[in-house]
Amino acid sequence: MTSRDKNFDRLSKAAYENQFLQHGAMPEGVHWVGSERQNLRFQLLLKTILDHSNIREKSIADVGCGYGALAEYIKYNIDTKQLKYFGYDISDQLISHCSKNIDYKWADFKVRKSPHKKVDYCVMSGTYNLAMTSNVQQWEDYVFRCLDHCWKQTRKLMIFNLQISKFSFISKGSIFYASERKTLSKCISMFGPTEIVQHSLLSKDAMFIVKKV
Repeated sequence: MTSRDKNFDRLSKAAYENQFLQHGAMPEGVHWVGSERQNLRFQLLLKTILDHSNIREKSIADVGCGYGALAEYIKYNIDTKQLKYFGYDISDQLISHCSKNIDYKWADFKVRKSPHKKVDYCVMSGTYNLAMTSNVQQWEDYVFRCLDHCWKQTRKLMIFNLQISKFSFISKGSIFYASERKTLSKCISMFGPTEIVQHSLLSKDAMFIVKKV
């Protein structure tokens, strides 16, 4: 890990913990606009997993799990009898909250930025949207290094979403907008077959689905 990566991790940890202290276990507590967009992303993520899965037993890594919103969504929306879910976050404060408040036998939480073991599906919902620098190239490089670590622990699909634009930039609010074409091309060259899913209610948001072959 580079010294820059360590610095970005430190800044991310502080930013998310400060937000969580202000707003608590709700979408705004992890820099989300609101529950509607959050749940729609979760719906698209799970639909993609279920559409690509021909077995009931599956393992999911949720990288950047925050306060555990995806785990709660899973509980009420899919069969968890043969599911193993791992929630990861670089914030020990957020992981502590999850461990204390989400007591499901199929769920486990750890302070990490990538899976600690092989999983079928690795998902990142909004994990890289808040940039810790104004330097676009540095943040893009950081994101893809993180994705590479996750990819190495993925058996079937890696799914992540980014805000997209024609050209990459970081907004005044520190939101990272990735070049759709550049990101797609880099995913294909680094990892393999990649497709993009978008929804009319999620403007400027794209879900990248990378498949193991």
